[in-house]
Amino acid sequence: MSGIISDSNLLKLEEDRVTLRNNLRSQGVACKDDDTLESLVAKVNNLQSWNKLLNRTISGALYSDTLTTIPYSNILKNKPNITSIILTLSDPSNVGFEYDTGLKTLIMPSISTHGQYFTKGCTTLEKLIIPKYNQNNSVGNAYTFPSSFVLFDFGSTSAINGNTNLPNLPNFKYFILRKSDSIATLDNTSRLSGSSPFTFVPQAQISNYEGGTNWSATSCTFLALEGSRFEDLDWWEDVYNQDGTPKNTCTLDGNLIETADNETVAIFKHTENISHCYENGVELQDTDLVKDKFLTSTI
Repeated sequence: MSGIISDSNLLKLEEDRVTLRNNLRSQGVACKDDDTLESLVAKVNNLQSWNKLLNRTISGALYSDTLTTIPYSNILKNKPNITSIILTLSDPSNVGFEYDTGLKTLIMPSISTHGQYFTKGCTTLEKLIIPKYNQNNSVGNAYTFPSSFVLFDFGSTSAINGNTNLPNLPNFKYFILRKSDSIATLDNTSRLSGSSPFTFVPQAQISNYEGGTNWSATSCTFLALEGSRFEDLDWWEDVYNQDGTPKNTCTLDGNLIETADNETVAIFKHTENISHCYENGVELQDTDLVKDKFLTSTI
């Protein structure tokens, strides 16, 4: 009868579903045995979107504000030509960039957890920005922090432990910790020995860090998160272009002035209306500015 699906058609649909599921699994996409045909088709579309993005990104920047999940954990593994990645994914806990040996900037502003091999083997990493990260348990083999490392926005985590070693990093300058109710755990001074970053924490927690066990023995300089360029969770949008490069500008007499990477000592004579100038991540107020010479830091 018209409108009734025959048993043979149902069997064909089930065969198609199983075939599609198995094909996705063969490409590394996680699929449950009972995933519906509709959900499997959505995973195909997501995988195709990823492949198009990766095919376009021969080198340089990988940016997307539309993709919502990473199809499988090592889709971005071994991509040495990608130097910056900005992905506004919702919360892919299995995300990993293992041995992405060209990666310098990684910004994932929405994730709160990540997988075991998050940046393991990323030997050129300079900036890691995960401001909503709040995972409090140990994540084995999660990170690699090379000597080139500069900045880490570590969100509201309370777990700084054996998998978060940041010692002897000569370029490590900015460390952002957002947890407001209690200071993050530092189980051993070796985690930060030999590194001396400007460490931004909530104002109310500064004294707790400065006198905290093991924290007090570090060379960190603790500064208030409030009023700094790092205060807002989306601060990076004002600092980095979509290709991951710093915007590196300050406003001087109403004009945007480009500054060099890292730090620039800018000397200007007889200037007015200086705004948005930073010293060690903190925006200088008018009363702090020396009109004929000031230090502005960029990241």
